[in-house]
Amino acid sequence: MPSATQTPDYGQRLLPNLIDDEAQYNPHFVPYSFPLTENPADGFREISNKVYANAVNRTAWWFESHFGKSSSFESVGYIGPNDLRYMILAVAVVKCGWKLVLLSPRNSLDGHLAVINKSECNAWVSPAQQPAGVDKILEDRNMHLATIPELVDLVDESPVEHYPYDKTFDEARFEPFCVLHTSGSTGLPKPIIINHGWMTATDAQHNLPTVEGRPPISHVLSYPHQAYSTFPNYHAAALLLNYSLPFYFGLRIVLGPPGQPVSVDLINSMFEHGDVDSSMLAPSSLESMSNSTECLERMQKHSFVVTAGGPLSRDAGNKFSSVTTVLSVIGSTEGGWFPTVWPEREDWQYFHYHPAAGFEFREHSEGLYEHFVVRNPKYDPYQGYFVTFPELDDVSIKDLYSKHPTKPNRWLYRGRADHIIVLSNGEKLNPLDMEFTINDHPAVQASLIIGQGRFQTMALIQLKEPMPTSPTEAALLQESAWEFVKAANAQAPAHAQVHKDYVMYTTPEKPFVLAPKGSVLRSETIKIYEAEIDNFYKEAESRTPVDGVELDLTSLETVADGIGKLFKGMLGHDIAPQDDAFSAGLDSLSVFSILRNLRAALNKGQVPEQASKKLTANTIYGNPTIEQLSKAFYGIVRPETVNEKDVEQETLKIMGCLLEKYTSGLPKRQAPIIGSTTEASVILTGSTGSMGSYILDNLVSRPHIKNIYCLNRATDGRKKQTESSGSRGLSTSWPADRVHFLKADMSKVDFGLEKPAYDELLQNTTHIIHNQWQVDFNLSVSSFEPHIRGVRNFVDFSVQSKHGASIFFISSVAVGMQQGNNDSIPEAPITEFASAEGGYGQSKLISELILKAAASQSNVPCTVCRVGQISGPVNTEAGCWNKQEWFPTIISTSKYLGCLPNSLGAMSRIDWLPVNTLSSILLELASLDALPTTRRSANQNGEVRIVHTVNPSTTPWSELVPAVIKHFGSSVKVVEWEEWLAALEESAKNEGDVEKNPGIKLLNFYQGLDAAAKLGLECPIYETKDSAASSETLRTLGPVKEEWMSGWLRQWGF
Repeated sequence: MPSATQTPDYGQRLLPNLIDDEAQYNPHFVPYSFPLTENPADGFREISNKVYANAVNRTAWWFESHFGKSSSFESVGYIGPNDLRYMILAVAVVKCGWKLVLLSPRNSLDGHLAVINKSECNAWVSPAQQPAGVDKILEDRNMHLATIPELVDLVDESPVEHYPYDKTFDEARFEPFCVLHTSGSTGLPKPIIINHGWMTATDAQHNLPTVEGRPPISHVLSYPHQAYSTFPNYHAAALLLNYSLPFYFGLRIVLGPPGQPVSVDLINSMFEHGDVDSSMLAPSSLESMSNSTECLERMQKHSFVVTAGGPLSRDAGNKFSSVTTVLSVIGSTEGGWFPTVWPEREDWQYFHYHPAAGFEFREHSEGLYEHFVVRNPKYDPYQGYFVTFPELDDVSIKDLYSKHPTKPNRWLYRGRADHIIVLSNGEKLNPLDMEFTINDHPAVQASLIIGQGRFQTMALIQLKEPMPTSPTEAALLQESAWEFVKAANAQAPAHAQVHKDYVMYTTPEKPFVLAPKGSVLRSETIKIYEAEIDNFYKEAESRTPVDGVELDLTSLETVADGIGKLFKGMLGHDIAPQDDAFSAGLDSLSVFSILRNLRAALNKGQVPEQASKKLTANTIYGNPTIEQLSKAFYGIVRPETVNEKDVEQETLKIMGCLLEKYTSGLPKRQAPIIGSTTEASVILTGSTGSMGSYILDNLVSRPHIKNIYCLNRATDGRKKQTESSGSRGLSTSWPADRVHFLKADMSKVDFGLEKPAYDELLQNTTHIIHNQWQVDFNLSVSSFEPHIRGVRNFVDFSVQSKHGASIFFISSVAVGMQQGNNDSIPEAPITEFASAEGGYGQSKLISELILKAAASQSNVPCTVCRVGQISGPVNTEAGCWNKQEWFPTIISTSKYLGCLPNSLGAMSRIDWLPVNTLSSILLELASLDALPTTRRSANQNGEVRIVHTVNPSTTPWSELVPAVIKHFGSSVKVVEWEEWLAALEESAKNEGDVEKNPGIKLLNFYQGLDAAAKLGLECPIYETKDSAASSETLRTLGPVKEEWMSGWLRQWGF
């Protein structure tokens, strides 16, 4: 066993051994996390190295008990939910001497059996709920069967005995790790044995040097990045990324909910809740996301996005490349990961292969080069092909490339030498058999199946004679040809099949291009029809499919009737208007067909293009019932029926309903309050966030606070708190008898806690600081209902609690941002819903009003604290103001542009509070700075108390400018706000470095500040008289100072 200080033997670390080593020497690192439920908003389970290795050992013992150990690498098959069990089981069976056969659920039965038979697979592991098709496999082939435990049972943290695996690299390099299979695009799929040396070739990339000053991509796909991966765990891409990277390079993998199709909504939800800074997505997912402004905005925070498994269109790739680094990773089932160099941002489409890969590109035809790998002893650790095929010295990968027009050693992927078509979703197909079938029609000269990089295939047919001029004769000929296309479809997988309205005929002026031997030259023919094919696809999306539904746009009722028929056509049965179509069986291919139907209806109804652009696949994913989709679609057809006032009134109505719902039946206290004047016990929610970490630090420093209960969604709250507090230079040593970390969901009954834990809170809690809230200014108010429900749950808790716990609610100045210009907001309840800004502010206002009702009706001591702009910490070099926020971005952008604005538009009045100072102010306002003798004074008259935490001493931005100029020196000059904004707008026209010029990402926000300033608008002034009287820190703080600004500049490192 290596010591913790030894230099790793990169390229010789067998994965089973490495997992055990990591569990010993790095037990708390989290290689994987996954959602607790099908809804990522419900939180995530983090799996540490220790827990993962323990799960592998538990599974190995379970496997041995059912199948025994093997000395001949017997095969066992598995198809299951796309969850962590794949990774656990694969390593566990290796420890037992077996190899796992990973089958694609998309195979036909014949395809499954071909792989199983050739793998001599006589054993099968199945989840409790067998996936579709597995029963037929087991009926057709008699195998020893065992049911694998649920994932939650495998990752149980109770320790099990270590299951040994003692082989060395030299012993195991050419021994099996698992079995993958070919795609079956050229016939039935064939098994490919993946040896340990194939896996360690990825690990060997640690030893690769930089090329032209740029590192190999694998070096960057590493700690501390955390990436959401959608690659299916039976796929070679997952074996390289999901299985290998967490242990070889320390990349933390976040898996999605296994029961949901990968949609734009799901991806957005994973980005929002999964704590990811990067992602690994199929090209088809990126294509869908490219039309989502929300996705592009979220991607701005990503360090990179990895795509693999198929081609990504130039348009989609360019969109993502403008906001993050796009990494096209490539490899093969037989050869593993091809080592590539980190690309220049503008060259995301090109592969820059590392010289140590041993690749050669040999001319295939004019402008195209075929990809070969040539054995070279010097590059042996990186050449997975010769682990799979040790008898070969030279292998054609059968991929075709073209050269970069100006840069050497950059290669653009152009397709397969053997004509395999790769659709945009990564699905592959061999068109030859389909073409042969179509060509059997007596009137057909030749045909081509087309679809490279597209979502849908099409057939291009050349007739022996020109198409008849008679419409009747032409229709008859096309119908007879369609019968042959149907026959071709019958022998093809679902993703390869051609729809009836995706058949196109050539013109006599442009016959197929033929080789001397008479065969069709595919690439050349497609090239001469490139414009027609592009136009055909474009028009096909706006035409009603031949087998589709004509939608009547007359009224909402007729639209609903048509969409109901459309769903029935896709599903094969009726569903109720409120039924979820995806639960009923709708899939992504069906979404594509529905989208075409709806677009065709818009086109036929002459709906303006600007309105039509609002219709995307996400419209369907986000409105999965007939009723919802009908309303959303009719709103696009008749936007006048959804005018702004209606939308505003609907929002106000929703707010009213939410307030009524969560103030209904407010409880009355039955037992008398038992006071506690000597010590306090505090519930703190959201302790792992920025402000929460500082609040916790302050609470711990006060000896009269006996218990601090940190309620967070994290499974391992202490671990996450350690990371959060440690990154801010705060204490990470908390006395276990005082600080308690509980995994909780405030929206659930009893906060989702077990009864003993909840009862302890009821018995001990004197104060509640409710700080946890989702910060997303794009969401509507209804999306915040779980948070609003959490506020009501705290009201109920307070009434039930022994000490009548007070509630200190962290609200926001957003509750009053829509009040009149320069209005003064008093420290009093706001009752006008229209005063709040956005769903975030509206949800906070509803919560304030719930607490107002709770104070008067339930006698719950409630304080609402409206927090303003929080700045970075002061008087310390630890911690840092988040560089991604609007103000730090102005500073970094000014450095890039060489000019600093003398104004901040509508935000020029500075009333910021440093985060470390704010935490002290909050405890003073919550009556926690001393013994809790006055904690019920907050509402002794049955009124909610309102406080404002904005700086009472404001200062103009112009007085802070000198500190910034002093820091940057002569490289930055002061300019008018309008001039600075114009410089940013001009820089945005050029595809510059967004990392150095991050203001491009917030250009719309800054333009909004400019527009508001030109209208004479400023943020309302929040009164602080009563708040300052209650907080000495707030009262004596003073305005934002130049030295604070200098400190922030040092923290940022700009």
